[in-house]
Amino acid sequence: MTNAKLRQFLEARWMDGAVEGMRRIEGGEWNDAWRFDCKGKSYVVRQSNPALSAASVAWEHELLRELADHLREVAAPIPATDGKTLHSLDGRAVTVFPLLPGAPPGESEATQSLAAKALGRLHNVLVRMEPRGQRPGEPALRDLDWDANVKWNWTSVLEKLQAGPNALPGAASSADEQAPREWICSQAQFLADERRRAEEWIAMTACRAPLTGVVHGDYFRGNLLVQDDDVTGIVDWDEAHIDWMAYELGWSAWEFCTPGDSLDFDAGAFDAFVRTYRDAGGRVPATEDDLLLPAVRCRHLVEVLWALDGGVFDAGYCARGIRALQMLQ
Repeated sequence: MTNAKLRQFLEARWMDGAVEGMRRIEGGEWNDAWRFDCKGKSYVVRQSNPALSAASVAWEHELLRELADHLREVAAPIPATDGKTLHSLDGRAVTVFPLLPGAPPGESEATQSLAAKALGRLHNVLVRMEPRGQRPGEPALRDLDWDANVKWNWTSVLEKLQAGPNALPGAASSADEQAPREWICSQAQFLADERRRAEEWIAMTACRAPLTGVVHGDYFRGNLLVQDDDVTGIVDWDEAHIDWMAYELGWSAWEFCTPGDSLDFDAGAFDAFVRTYRDAGGRVPATEDDLLLPAVRCRHLVEVLWALDGGVFDAGYCARGIRALQMLQ
């Protein structure tokens, strides 16, 4: 889709003036987003991945409208001229948001602290919201069908791994990219064993009825905006759904406390993240701390399987996820 087509769409549906300065926002892998200006104000337009249904995006919009009344870090979608916040272009949902200040933070202890506090405040609000139904197409971990779901088909994953590196998504452009693809294919049995362990852990954990509520779903540096040592934005809510809140806390602590592409897990930083989260009002109780690292393992497995059969495949990221699973055994 051209910028000109999207510009005309925005001017026809949302804006009462000329759309100017449209430029793509880098970093989004699942959705496409652009920044633009109109009459001296700045906005963001997001075109959702085709896999997200209109019902899924509408669920997200309802959530954001409610959250924006409680947290300044959350932006509500802007209604179009007909009052709707959602329209479709080329079969993909289009949403307009105000541009929030700030930029994604770098890696530092200060970032870990800011992120933990913001997550604590967020969970404190989310757990107290009025009950709602599950987001369409985004099951909770306890309800996930590991054989076939919107993110992967298990039979397809195994067939690709058994067929060899050339059957994986995309194509290696160099020998450096071919090596991790070959190694990933050698891990088919490990992934099958890890799936069995994950399902057993989920079944046992469900019996404990962990704290459940709406979660952001992808809380990491790339979805935070920071300015002047303050979190100014929590963005990209396309994976928000209802789930165990410990699942999100564990994964978020891992994301902020494991630098770059390394596996240099800092247990002390992880524990500090969780303490700071609770000090800021985070509601996951200390009695669920034993769930956090197993939750990280489950999330790594979900990320790997999704990448292999439906998500954005990066051989290095996928291999890192498998190595993290092995390290956390």
